[in-house]
Amino acid sequence: MPLIDTYINQKINENRLADNIKERDEYTPSGKLSASSLYLPTRFQVLKTLGVEREPFDAYTLGVFDKGNQIEEGFIKSLKRNKLLFNGQKRFFLKKNFNLEWDNEKKQYKSTYRDSIGYIDAVVDTDLMQAKKGIMPFEVKSVTSYKYKHVKKQGGADWHHCLQACQYALGMGVDYFGVVYISKEHDDPHVMIYQVREYKKDVDHIIGNYQKAMTNWSIDRSLPPFEIDERVKWLVPKYSPYSEFWYQAPDSEVIKELERLKLA
Repeated sequence: MPLIDTYINQKINENRLADNIKERDEYTPSGKLSASSLYLPTRFQVLKTLGVEREPFDAYTLGVFDKGNQIEEGFIKSLKRNKLLFNGQKRFFLKKNFNLEWDNEKKQYKSTYRDSIGYIDAVVDTDLMQAKKGIMPFEVKSVTSYKYKHVKKQGGADWHHCLQACQYALGMGVDYFGVVYISKEHDDPHVMIYQVREYKKDVDHIIGNYQKAMTNWSIDRSLPPFEIDERVKWLVPKYSPYSEFWYQAPDSEVIKELERLKLA
């Protein structure tokens, strides 16, 4: 029987947790609704804008994120190698023609649409591809091999991923966006291109609800009720960014906690 040594595992996990704590400590809310949060209940969007910290990730989940980031970075490098990617050197062209700002810290282009912002995984020229739908944003996601096979067979990216990429496209003023799923097993990308008009109504409705909720908060410190879209009902409780207190406790108690945290 082998001798199992878990020292390296422990150190890797400790490093991941320490890095995550540092990142959380250095995070400053933008005061805007992020494209990656469009699918969240309005109540969660407001809490995030106010600066409420989400539940911390465990080491295993952080490891999954790290693996996903490695796969996505590999795909971005492939785009660059094949001259499909608009990188930071094209910032003047993309600012002038597509209203994109280059973020030096994140090394990504930032889209702005109404009261929302988004950081784009990749800006791609699809005229060099089969689609030939012009320059558009891509949202890149690494997925399990099961998810990858299911999507290829039955088609369609997840609603919340499409919302995110649609926000990018609306900020750019283009008619198309792409969502890319990459299998964690073999790194093969599955590129799906959508028309903005398929998701614009949903994005506008969500942003409108958020704006109304933030206005109400500024006027009378009222919070929006907790309501979750059926398409992401899997979010709670297992994947909720906030503990049950924040969406089940009476509003008066939640506001007291916000005041205690000096967020209200």
